[in-house]
Order: sequence, then structure tokens, then C-alpha cells
Amino acid sequence: MLQSASGGGAIALSKAIICEGGSVFGACYSQDFRSAEFACVEKISDLHRLKGSKYIPTEKKIFQDGEYKSVWPVVAEKLSSGRIVLFTGLGCDVAALKSYLSANHIDMQNLFTVDLICYGPALIDVHTQYIDSLERKYKSRITNFTVRHKAKGWIPKYILAEFENGRRFITPFDDTDYGLAFGIYTRESCFHCKFKGANHQADITLGDSWATTPGTAGYNPDGVSIIIVKTERGESLMEKIDSEEFAVFPADMRAAFERNTMYYTSRKKPDDYSRFCEDLRTEGLHRAIVNHFGLLRYYTRGIRRMIPSPIKRVIKAILRR
Repeated sequence: MLQSASGGGAIALSKAIICEGGSVFGACYSQDFRSAEFACVEKISDLHRLKGSKYIPTEKKIFQDGEYKSVWPVVAEKLSSGRIVLFTGLGCDVAALKSYLSANHIDMQNLFTVDLICYGPALIDVHTQYIDSLERKYKSRITNFTVRHKAKGWIPKYILAEFENGRRFITPFDDTDYGLAFGIYTRESCFHCKFKGANHQADITLGDSWATTPGTAGYNPDGVSIIIVKTERGESLMEKIDSEEFAVFPADMRAAFERNTMYYTSRKKPDDYSRFCEDLRTEGLHRAIVNHFGLLRYYTRGIRRMIPSPIKRVIKAILRR
């Protein structure tokens, strides 16, 4: 669970499929950690490749037989051979896969799909520039990277980067240029996503169960998944989970949706979106973020947790003027 982004729901479902001889498709980082792509896993020992959130768009390709291929025909080939397949991706990924399979008359009887409650992935240049900056700072290649490291449990999330030279970098995600950019900017299309609410195309939707707090049933400080079953196929997939390894509790869906608004809505496009994208391209990530927040507001964000509450209130009052 500590390597999973939340409560390990995706891994529990993946194990169930692999135990039945199936194939699991999900996102992993590229070798240089500058992009994300799909991987096909057929052994439980290889599931570590799919663990953890990738806050960037996943390229629709997969490395197989020594070369990169489009992921959709590879999924189709597995299904056509009679293999059970679990595909996990964003709502748009699941919709694109189903559209491809339907257009090519591929039988989807053995296909199970899971999509994620999606906030909208980070702009890819935000991610690549951040990776570049870390490798420059530590003068070494990154060998492991995650934006959801559980340094102090499920919350808050941390960035963890490990390097070839043995050094490690750990810092709260929300206090980084990456975290600040991710909280505001995403792809243009994600501000009006078509795959929200009743338009989720997957059998199951997964996310963080933010409504599960200390004292509520099923709470775990290392993370809890919310599992929203949408179809009969989704129900049959849930029945395959090993109940001795993964505990399932009923959820208050009203509370769940109140704390997971991205299930049914897209975030709003910021007024300075075009300027940020231009600054990101011409001046770089750090300057683009400082330009958005303003110098004083940017540099007071990281110190607020370390100062007494009365002084915090004074700072907030100054920033609001």
C-alpha cells in the first residue's frame, strides 16, 4: 500500500485479473522519467511498475518486443487471443480504447476497464522542466520518481526523487513549483472534460477516499481508495478481489462525491492560462509560477506552516490588500 497512490484499489483489482491468467494495462514512467506510457503486466511481481500516480498525460504507446507500438492494437490482440484484460487509465483513455475496439469489431467480452477520478494531468512541460531542474541540481540521473511519496502517511503527499549517485530528494509536493502548477494548470481540453459524472465510460471508477477520515470505518493513515462500481462487469470484477488481503467497506456516496468533486466536474480555466503557457515556454517553470503568484505571495507560501497563527493572519491580510 505504501507504494500505491492511495489505498491500493487498482493493485487489488490487478492481482485478481493476473491470478486468472489475465493481462493488466496501466501507466508507468518512461526510462528517463520525462514522460508516461502504457505497460502490460502479467506477473504479480511486476505490478510495481504500475504503482503510484503519474500526474501527466500518458502517451498512447507501449514498449513490446523491442520496439514501441500503439497500445490500442496490443490490447486488441490480447482480447482476440481470448485473454482477460484489465485496462486502467483516465476517462479519456478508456473512451479512446473502447472506440478503437468497437471500430475494429473486437469482442470486448473479456475486457474490464477502470478509470480514475481525474483532476486533469499537469502540462507535460511542467513535468519535464521539473525533472530537468532536479537532475541539474543533483548532477545525476533520476532512477526513481514519484509525486505521491508517503513520507508521513497518506497526507500530505511528497515528491521523492532518487539518483544514480545515491542521493535522495524529498519535499512536500504542494510547496514545489510542480505542485503549484499542477493545482492550477492542465491541458486545454481538461477544462471541459467530456468524461465526468454519468459519462464515465469504465466499469469502475477509482480515486482517493478523501471522505474517509480518522474515526470513520475503513480509515487507514496510509491511504484509502474510493471504488465506484458502474456496471455489472464492475461488480463481477469486485467479486474477484481477495477479501483477506483487501478490505472493502460500504461508502456514503454523497460524502464521497462532496470530497471528490472532480468525479462530476472539470476545474475552471485560470484567467492567465495563456500567459502562463507562454511564460513556461519562454522563461521556464519557476518564473512562470512566480509571475502567476507574485513575488511576495509566492515566497510566503512555504513558510506559513512554520510561523504562529496570529502572524499567519497578518500575512494573509497583507496579501489580500
